[in-house]
Amino acid sequence: MNDGQVPFVDIRRETASLKDELVEAVERVLDHGRFILGDEVKAFEALMEREAGFPKGSVIAVSSGTDALLSALMAHGVGPGDRVVTTPFSFFATAGVIARLGARPFFVDIDPVTLNLDPAGLASLNPEDFKALLIVHVFGRTADVEACRAWCQAGDVAIIEDAAQAVLGRDETGKPVGLLGAVGCFSCFPTKNLGAAGDAGFQVAEDPAMAGRLRTLRTHGQISAYDSVMVGGNFRMDALQAAVLSVKLRHLKRWTRERYHRADRYDRAFRDRGLDRALGLPPMGTPTTWVVHQYVVRSPERDRLRAHLEQMGVASQIYYPKPLHRMEAFARVGETNGPLPEAERACEEVLALPVSPQLSVEAQDRVIDAVAAFDGFSI
Repeated sequence: MNDGQVPFVDIRRETASLKDELVEAVERVLDHGRFILGDEVKAFEALMEREAGFPKGSVIAVSSGTDALLSALMAHGVGPGDRVVTTPFSFFATAGVIARLGARPFFVDIDPVTLNLDPAGLASLNPEDFKALLIVHVFGRTADVEACRAWCQAGDVAIIEDAAQAVLGRDETGKPVGLLGAVGCFSCFPTKNLGAAGDAGFQVAEDPAMAGRLRTLRTHGQISAYDSVMVGGNFRMDALQAAVLSVKLRHLKRWTRERYHRADRYDRAFRDRGLDRALGLPPMGTPTTWVVHQYVVRSPERDRLRAHLEQMGVASQIYYPKPLHRMEAFARVGETNGPLPEAERACEEVLALPVSPQLSVEAQDRVIDAVAAFDGFSI
């Protein structure tokens, strides 16, 4: 905390706790001078496979979570005129990558409890009309991919996971997020549970042929220097980012446990004070089905509550203030099968509270006390 404020995230504290390890890793790259791909990237890929339980050779390190999504769609041949089902309640990139390829995002409403895409919304759609399902594990909560699988199989619809916020997550059977579809796409943006010192991301593909295709797309479609067999892109991870991520990855399981512990502490404290009658609290799930990228409460008085918290010196964030189908960028390309009331209501009510591993007990108590002091609740 600085000047008595409770920050939403504190990347400096995370970095400071690992500074010696990070400096050593970065200096090693600076000394050998191989900055693109190379040994650091291979080491990160292998370490991620071990830590997350992914098959050997299945992880492909890339330049960002957005590029992970983009090249996953490219690998499945998504292009002009194709339709891709996705959620309206996500970061712009989820639908942006679809539109960027000339395809059309088709938005299906969300479940009001999990905030993930509601599989029931697929029932009225003909799967043969769609190329892919881009399903998001929002805020680190594993989406119900299994409930979508039969619909996808009926039309040969590829399942691509936007797992940007769900590293180390698993479904209820224990299967890792990232292996629930054809390709799992992860972001290592600095504020993610596993954050780089800049942009970075990775993909997971259990099928060796798909993993090979993604690696080829990563380097302009090249199979050797100056010989491209497909149109790819510059989707490569820098060695410096891989070095940083390998250091942090060794601490990720502990950090993930600490995130869940803080979420559970919020849940118990709010219920003890009767605030669950005024606030919509996120379901706790389990430490693996919810890896707690964000702790998001809901209130019809969201804007007033946020202003109150700011006055009390507590930072908060709104994820997300506008559903994707309402954005001008998708006005001409996006489609829906009718109103999406749950996504719209969520965007009016959601508020994320600090939940990072760097949040101290004292700081969290300040957040809890500040929420409890809000006079706009009807209890």
